[in-house]
Amino acid sequence: MEKINRTERIEIRCDVFEKEVIKMKAAESNMSVSEYMLYCAMGRQLPKPMSPGELEAFKELRQFQTNFARISNFIKNYNDEGLKAEVRELLEKTKSIKILK
Repeated sequence: MEKINRTERIEIRCDVFEKEVIKMKAAESNMSVSEYMLYCAMGRQLPKPMSPGELEAFKELRQFQTNFARISNFIKNYNDEGLKAEVRELLEKTKSIKILK
């Protein structure tokens, strides 16, 4: 996903209660206040907040992504056929894993 360079700024006036409600709703949606306000103003559907279990799984998947990127870079830099064979074998094993919903 490409990061958008946002350079424009908009200021709004609200009372303390409104500000706290906006901050609370943004936090419930796991978003910054800015991101939350943009979603609301643009009429976009807010993403469903993740449950604690989903959040933990997401963090674990991000760690896997990092680890696989490191492995990929290692393989590219150190042309080791034995390591490549082990990675292929592991890949085949992971294809057989069933994900429960």
